[in-house]
Amino acid sequence: MMFDYFLSTRLPQLESVSEHPFVQRLSSGNLPSRAFTAWMVQGLYINDALIRFQAHLLREAPPSHRHILAVLMLTLSEDADWLEEHFNPLHYPLYPETERYCRVFTDLERLPYPLALTLNWCFHRTYQQLWREAVPTNELMEFMCERWTSEEIQNLLSRLDTLVRPIWSQVDPEDFLQIIRQLLRLEMGIWGEALNAGAGA
Repeated sequence: MMFDYFLSTRLPQLESVSEHPFVQRLSSGNLPSRAFTAWMVQGLYINDALIRFQAHLLREAPPSHRHILAVLMLTLSEDADWLEEHFNPLHYPLYPETERYCRVFTDLERLPYPLALTLNWCFHRTYQQLWREAVPTNELMEFMCERWTSEEIQNLLSRLDTLVRPIWSQVDPEDFLQIIRQLLRLEMGIWGEALNAGAGA
């Protein structure tokens, strides 16, 4: 699997993510506010696990990688601060898929650095793609769209691309795809629960 090919290919085709009702509603401006809130609350837990994983990558990284990974970890920390300011997890249950999602990030710390970094890169690229196609329907959603499609984030992820490109040949495509599919299945499970929460409003 060539890096340039993958970079220009829509990852959602791996699991038909783009056809998921949550994504379709997010991209059409029809996502219920309560469903969005439920998703963001689960994101608080996932973001915490992701920050810990990011710290692990920073410890394992060669010197030339550390600055970019440190900036990315700071970005995630800022996101966590923002989420905690606007959403209270006590009002929403922790979904089983979210709990498993967080455990996967802990498991990723046992992987070789090239594979772990590439998975980290893929996660952020996919997340950015979701926001790039989203149509915001409230102020909080608009904030997330503007943040993750901003020039600042785009530049940061482009710099992350430059870290992944030279080590791409060290990554087993089957190992990579297996873990990405696992994460996408869990993500889609969370989307389904969030839509149920929105329907129950």
